[in-house]
Amino acid sequence: MNPARTIGRDLVSGTWTDLWVNIVGPLIGATAALGGAYVLRGHGGGGVGSATAQGALFTNASRPDDF
Repeated sequence: MNPARTIGRDLVSGTWTDLWVNIVGPLIGATAALGGAYVLRGHGGGGVGSATAQGALFTNASRPDDF
């Protein structure tokens, strides 16, 4: 979906009846993606996730106890 093409066409023609699709569609897609990520990855926000985000995740067999 290219918003410039769809909203531009509506702007020139003055017809705003189908604009809701360009607003609601991405919101539904984002909500579905968020729900899918939650199902696949879980809640998140744990110590390992924070360490990974900061580049400090240890992949060796021995891990420090600060996780």
